Amino acid sequence: MKNFYFSVILFILILSLSLFSNYFIKTNLEYFYNVFVSISETQDIGSEEIYSVTKLKENFSKQKNMLQLFINKEHIKDIETDILLIEHYLYENELSECKQTCIETISVINQITEYITSID
Repeated sequence: MKNFYFSVILFILILSLSLFSNYFIKTNLEYFYNVFVSISETQDIGSEEIYSVTKLKENFSKQKNMLQLFINKEHIKDIETDILLIEHYLYENELSECKQTCIETISVINQITEYITSID
């Protein structure tokens, strides 16, 4: 009987951790998506856009190891490279290249989200 209770507790623990990780990844991807959409829709580059990308870069570097557990490393590398490119384009005041890179990053995030949704 002890094994049964242990199995049930283990099952509930695994299920709750999987739900938590799924929520964690979806909220992070939604945050990334929203920042990239706001930058791609901007008409001029200001301090607000630069600050949001800097904050995004910090959050991404903090969450990178956790995201690598659930997301393909190539996608993580693509997003990281795109964040650095967007930051560079914002500092160089090159809005068209920045928007193009944001759109590419949005498509990568959409691919990741579709893949996660198909697994669910």
